[in-house]
Amino acid sequence: MNLIPYYDPTIAKYGWLSYIGGCCVIYEGSILSISIHAIEAVIPLGLIGVTSVWTFVFTRGFLRKNLKRTQKALNKEQVVEQKLIYSIQIKNLVGIFGSLLLLTGLSWSPFFIILSVGLRIGFESIPAPVFATGLIIFLTSNVTGPIVQIYFRKDLQDTLKKMLSRCSIKWKNTSTVQPAPKRSDTKASNMDEK
Repeated sequence: MNLIPYYDPTIAKYGWLSYIGGCCVIYEGSILSISIHAIEAVIPLGLIGVTSVWTFVFTRGFLRKNLKRTQKALNKEQVVEQKLIYSIQIKNLVGIFGSLLLLTGLSWSPFFIILSVGLRIGFESIPAPVFATGLIIFLTSNVTGPIVQIYFRKDLQDTLKKMLSRCSIKWKNTSTVQPAPKRSDTKASNMDEK
């Protein structure tokens, strides 16, 4: 999309946009501009949605095959236990992927709102704090994924706890202050030496 000015300068040109503090492609026609921006916004979000659903379906299928494979060699009590474990795994899987999609949607929604309002009334009309807030919320989508993973996955929780306990032990060892000798004892020993 950013190469359009190279191919046809009558459709778009490069320009400095002071409200975002950067150089961007500026499209000449409003319909073309809306179409291009919509494509630029929908493609990444669509890819995130499709790959998340695809990974969810693949992982659920793997868990189901694993359950069927282990059921063959187990007695009835163990099969019931394995089904309970499977249901917990599916619950966690739905929680992880549902939370990731929800948080991605929430962090991208200000971007879509600012984009649609900016295309309608002009980006110059959007106050800088609103634009900055929308950008910061949009960028939080990179942080929310690992936080959700830590919340739902026990192995990551254990690793994080282990890392934090090591850091706290090192911090405790470095923050220990040795008591200084008493000042009167030091003066007395210095006088005796003279």
